[in-house]
Amino acid sequence: MASVAFGIFWYNNTHWYDKYEKALKTAGAVEKQVTLPNSNVINYGEVSDGENDKPALLLIHGKMGIWEDYALVLTELSQNWHIYAVDVYGQGESTHKESLYYLDVIGDDLI
Repeated sequence: MASVAFGIFWYNNTHWYDKYEKALKTAGAVEKQVTLPNSNVINYGEVSDGENDKPALLLIHGKMGIWEDYALVLTELSQNWHIYAVDVYGQGESTHKESLYYLDVIGDDLI
């Protein structure tokens, strides 16, 4: 019985990202990057149904997160919003430079 419980625990903890990948595909999320004039890179995911009349919604993850953390809610949110989910500096594929890890710097560059 313990080996079955461990097997379930192991599988769930080694395949947790599968549901995120499926949700990202279902939502039609596209990963993109923008290089700013200061040469810093901001990586982000975008979900749009092609209609540009929806208002934009910017999703900014917390510490130690990545934009894909929003995968499970993107489909629902995209019904009413054009979604931009960003990787802040130091996370995901955004620039990793310690001098950028401040709220004012991140905020200025996101604006």
